[in-house]
Amino acid sequence: MKQSLERIKLTQPSKAYNTLKAIFWPWVILSVPGHCLAAAEPTTYESTLLRVVETMHNGHLDPARILVESLLTEYPHSRTAKLLYADILAAQGGRLPLGERTSHTRERAALDDLQSQLRVRWRYQSGQSKANDNLLPSRLLLPGRDTHYLIYVDLPESRLYVYRHQKGQLIHLHDYYVTIGKNGIGKQIEGDRKTPVGVYRITSFIPDAELPPRYGPGALPIDYPNSIDRMTQRTGYGIWLHGTEPGYVNRGPYASDGCVSLSNQEFEHLREITGNATDIPVILDHAPVWLNQERLQKRRANAITAVQHWHSSWLKTDKAGLAKVYRAMSATSLEEALRNPSQDRPLSPLTADWNYPTIPDIELMGYPNLIETFLARLTFKNAAGSRLIINQYWQHDERKNWQVVAERRHTQ
Repeated sequence: MKQSLERIKLTQPSKAYNTLKAIFWPWVILSVPGHCLAAAEPTTYESTLLRVVETMHNGHLDPARILVESLLTEYPHSRTAKLLYADILAAQGGRLPLGERTSHTRERAALDDLQSQLRVRWRYQSGQSKANDNLLPSRLLLPGRDTHYLIYVDLPESRLYVYRHQKGQLIHLHDYYVTIGKNGIGKQIEGDRKTPVGVYRITSFIPDAELPPRYGPGALPIDYPNSIDRMTQRTGYGIWLHGTEPGYVNRGPYASDGCVSLSNQEFEHLREITGNATDIPVILDHAPVWLNQERLQKRRANAITAVQHWHSSWLKTDKAGLAKVYRAMSATSLEEALRNPSQDRPLSPLTADWNYPTIPDIELMGYPNLIETFLARLTFKNAAGSRLIINQYWQHDERKNWQVVAERRHTQ
């Protein structure tokens, strides 16, 4: 951005500004404690957009107008910047903000959408970024050895975080504003236009040449519905991370059919910083909790102990031990499952090919749920180079003991 706030001469708040401040901008700024921006990258679209808001809020309409004109030169499709520009001109002309002069339902909804986007962005930037406070999402328990990147989406805050896994450490690379489902969070049935909650994996990349223009430069499908979704009878398909349709930089916080949508520029940046990798874990979280390393380590150790107990029981074909791990499995039904494993409970013991004294690779992710839950992804390799992957969903029972409630196995 060529024009920066520091290079613009500020003036005193004008009388025209008082109308703008009293009627419209409290919905964006005054709903957030602090009323000021944290340090942000001065050249990003988002930080410049919010610098315009802050400059307007401080009553400096001419500098705000110059700044937003510069923003529109670089991002001519930014409808949010156009809204800011219209309100600056209205205030300078002594007229009400655009939102106060709009009564048509459809136009009102469009303006509400833009204002909601600004509120979400302001709330994030005016607070302290969790990633910069040496805190991590509580769901990121233990990345697998071959997991190089993780994506974590804070759904209530419309924020996507990207982490790199390097030598046992998680490094925050970047974060982006995102759009989620029109009807909110917690997908249950096909067509409900909600974004699912859970732990998923990117399965592939679909280039823009194979997609309608509404998906922008491409899409990253995730494996919704997963095992626990099917177990709880959630339906639907086609949940992707993707870009934005022509004519927009971003949509409002709630505007997709259930997917997670980024601006086209940021989608391409996401692909660039992850090295165009797929098979990336994606955590869609409805109730984020951020922890320091010490507290996260305790949660990790607790989950590892449960998985190691399961593995020990398998190696010994310890039916009593397994009965404690697998929920609602009596001794009789457990023995039947061992002889005739089903798709839902593939309990056959590990064969000689996979019979390792320790698990070669463990990945653990806390699973967003009302009941304490985590997903264990266990990877075994045989001499021929094939991989056995076991996905286990663990939950606390009424006594706070860990039990497997769903399990899937497949080989690669």
